[in-house]
Amino acid sequence: MTDMHRRDFLKIGGTIGVLHTSGCLRFQGGESTEEMESPDSDRATATETQTIGESTTANPSKSRKSSQKVDKFYLDHFDDGKLDDSGTLYARVNGTRTEINGTWQGDTSIMSNQACARYSFELIEDGSVIESSGQKPLIYGYQYVFAQSTDAAFITHQPSISADWERTLRLSYPSGEYEVTPDIQPDKGVFEFNFADSDVEPGRYDWVLELTPTDGYTIEIGTFLDQLIQVKPPEDSPFPNTSEARENAGAVSHSAATTVQPSQEASDGSLTIQDSGHGGGTGSDTTGRFLTRDVSIECPSGCTFGTESNRKFRINNLTSGTSLTFTTV
Repeated sequence: MTDMHRRDFLKIGGTIGVLHTSGCLRFQGGESTEEMESPDSDRATATETQTIGESTTANPSKSRKSSQKVDKFYLDHFDDGKLDDSGTLYARVNGTRTEINGTWQGDTSIMSNQACARYSFELIEDGSVIESSGQKPLIYGYQYVFAQSTDAAFITHQPSISADWERTLRLSYPSGEYEVTPDIQPDKGVFEFNFADSDVEPGRYDWVLELTPTDGYTIEIGTFLDQLIQVKPPEDSPFPNTSEARENAGAVSHSAATTVQPSQEASDGSLTIQDSGHGGGTGSDTTGRFLTRDVSIECPSGCTFGTESNRKFRINNLTSGTSLTFTTV
């Protein structure tokens, strides 16, 4: 393969299956005692896992303390936006990934109500908020399909993604590098890249669609997609016609979404939401791939958490006005 990129051997097709993009959240606790009201709504890698809340007799490797100082909390249960484990929260204790037993109560669809929403995170003790983050728009469970014709390429547009937010379609190797601002057709549920309206040279391109909510983190749709965009292909190429390609990409677009309002509070709380990069995988109950946007909520001093400390973690979806709370058992 001295003169050919490995992607040259990929089959070029008109449509690829349903995919999801999403995020895994990570939490870190602090020691602030300031009480804060929940805002009004708009509408680690480790080789060993311990467990908090189980007897050590049955499993000697389990945690021997019912409460420990936790420096990071992970939410690994929202890979495609859906809660897939109702009885576990993972945390980092002394550098070791630790399993905390408990229950999630509240809106278990909090991350899958719509692709983008505005969130905040809290640590609660005896009903009072003792640690809190600022607000941040986050994209979870972004379901999409890619399709193209000989005239244009289409990617699913979910209605919670505002036309005012920054969007860039990046094309690269083997035919050069370009940046394109795709059109949005909200009534069709697609982003559209019309080949005739651009100066992109004919050829095949890797692609990533970057979406950046106001005051949010950029998510890169297509990061793990094996499909190339073929710009201005021959007329006899085996692609569907433009109408069919557009319909294929728009088929998984949601019918409506609540508008995501700008953050109303700065991130000046005792917990800080921080970007941790991307990962990817395949959903167990979905076709294709999803993109994981790692986010951490950090405070370096740590927090006591477990069955002996009457504390809870709460996720607030400020767009839907719902919350989801984890309580240890």
